[in-house]
Amino acid sequence: MAQSLAKILLHTVFSTKDRRPFLCDEPLLEELHRTLGGILTKLDCQPLIIGGVEDHVHLLFAHSRTATVADVVKEFETRLLRLAENQIAHAGGLRMAGAAGVGLADS
Repeated sequence: MAQSLAKILLHTVFSTKDRRPFLCDEPLLEELHRTLGGILTKLDCQPLIIGGVEDHVHLLFAHSRTATVADVVKEFETRLLRLAENQIAHAGGLRMAGAAGVGLADS
């Protein structure tokens, strides 16, 4: 039987609350990027680029066939909140903004 295949690339942006520049510390950024990459891998999404600046993070990834966009965003929010509470309290109370932007990326 024929199978339909698609590769959907998503570009997601998370910003810090009030766009505060909390993401300046290099070890913090490395931990954040590692956490985000792990979340994507756990959800069978392929991380392509993870980066950003002091007040927001960009993610470009190939979307999974099994997880919904809502599943991915919810997992990000849950894990980022845990990371903020446990490991980066020194960053002045980092909180991610209430909404994340998700868009299709042109390949």
